[in-house]
Amino acid sequence: MRSRDKRSPMLPQPGNSRLTKVSKGEPIIVPKRIFSRGLLRRRRFYIILGLFLVVLYYLRIFESSVQPLPGYEVAYEEEITHAMGVNNNDDGMKYLHFKVSPYARVDEAISKLFLHAHLAHATNRVYVFDPLEPKSKDTSYWSGKKVQPLSSVLNLGDGWDTKGGVIQPLSSLGWHHVCPPRKRKYLQVSSEYSGKGGPNPALLMNTWTKRILKQDAQCIEIIGEPFPESSLESKAINDLFDIVSSSPVLKQYVFRHNIQAAASSILPTATQTSLSPTANNTVVLQSYLPPSGADDPCADLAVRGAPFRTFAHLRGIPTPFETPASKMHYEQRCNPTVRDLVGRLGMIRTTLPTLKHVYVVDGPLGMTPEQWVGRKRWFEELRYELTTTYGWESVRWAAAGAKTESVAIDTELATRSHAYLGNGFTEFSSNIVLLRAARGISMGSLRFV
Repeated sequence: MRSRDKRSPMLPQPGNSRLTKVSKGEPIIVPKRIFSRGLLRRRRFYIILGLFLVVLYYLRIFESSVQPLPGYEVAYEEEITHAMGVNNNDDGMKYLHFKVSPYARVDEAISKLFLHAHLAHATNRVYVFDPLEPKSKDTSYWSGKKVQPLSSVLNLGDGWDTKGGVIQPLSSLGWHHVCPPRKRKYLQVSSEYSGKGGPNPALLMNTWTKRILKQDAQCIEIIGEPFPESSLESKAINDLFDIVSSSPVLKQYVFRHNIQAAASSILPTATQTSLSPTANNTVVLQSYLPPSGADDPCADLAVRGAPFRTFAHLRGIPTPFETPASKMHYEQRCNPTVRDLVGRLGMIRTTLPTLKHVYVVDGPLGMTPEQWVGRKRWFEELRYELTTTYGWESVRWAAAGAKTESVAIDTELATRSHAYLGNGFTEFSSNIVLLRAARGISMGSLRFV
């Protein structure tokens, strides 16, 4: 019995150090299969495969994986169908796309769309426009990117006027079908003018026009924003305004019929004097800044010494904002009180006595439920002061929030109204200045809070 229970001294016992470490006198033996040629070849294969996937990512081959937000499937399919039709009917057209940071708000998209579309028009190329990409909590690319086709608010599809002198644009949802990476010529934006006090923006437009006209490539993609903020803050902005406001692009890039119909139902155009609110006797008011990452956006503007946004700081518009200015003055013009707004509205009615009604729009304003409560109180105070003390017939508020269609309707209302009083530090106001000028409306009907 004793001989059977006794373990062999040659076998390692449980817990013995021989199971976990080599004794000092023994050489370390490495299995040859760890560094076998087959395994090394497999490792090289996976490394090359990983690099290939990274290259595919940066070439945006996977752009076809984007999906429309619920409710926008029809516009999405229209854009894809049009792109496929263009791809099948290769008629020698040339294309221009701008690879820039995506826009989540329609006012941001419109502000750059007119500049980019005019550059494409000036160089006889098809403008390739991007969809809206609402900000998502899930930042993973592989989770499936959701987009809203821009043609859901702008008339860029089947209703395009082919006799208007501007080539119909193409959605970037089909960009990779028409212009795969092998057919693209990439033009990198120089960082030379990234600092404050950039070049004359009109000169910048002309420089880019000449540069693109020299290119023979069918597909050109500009990497980066060719019109940096520093150039759009230039005091020479009037020169660029003269170019873009007279461009046929503004005549054809209009809102869809449903957006225009909604605006007409709110502010119809009257052919004769009317006591009810119409586009002829109403001033549209937009006074709030859109949400931003800054805790105090007005103080941030003061620190940067920022002027009014793009076309809002044109020379000749009443109530300009002169820089440099004190922090207090920035606060007053950036975040006006009810008393400030009442005073501004009174001044504009003195100049335009036919004004009888006020229509308040939010523009791209997104708020929490608590902020909406404060916003409602603000509106009730404003309405009480204007109707009870200062004799305005009515004060209405859309209370529509930041939904894309709502911002588009607000933009159309502010463009067609008899007068506009807006916050000059917003993209929304800059767009209104440009759109009203394109319709031949006098600058004298513009004011800023």
